[in-house]
Amino acid sequence: GHDVVAMACPERRVVGIDIAEFAIKKAKESFSALPNANYFTFLKADFFTWPPNELFDLIFDYTFFCAIEPEMRSAWARKIDEMLKPDGELITLMFPVSDHVGGPPYKAAVSE
Repeated sequence: GHDVVAMACPERRVVGIDIAEFAIKKAKESFSALPNANYFTFLKADFFTWPPNELFDLIFDYTFFCAIEPEMRSAWARKIDEMLKPDGELITLMFPVSDHVGGPPYKAAVSE
């Protein structure tokens, strides 16, 4: 939730989603009284089935890609493509990129 809050401002409305009710509840409790609270929201949603109201200029994936089963990565890419404006940008933080075995997090290559 910290990244959602840090990016939110009058020029940038930010949405944070998580499938875990506890994570959403904690984020709302922690951040709802901040001065920029009108510029962000936290939603409990399944990324793969969530229908956003509009397309995004920017999607920031903070380790979600490397946390899902590798077989789900093509579905992840399709969903990102559906949600991102044609001239939008994707920033993704993923690890490990080494010879890590098992997961999550699952090994990810830069080419993916």
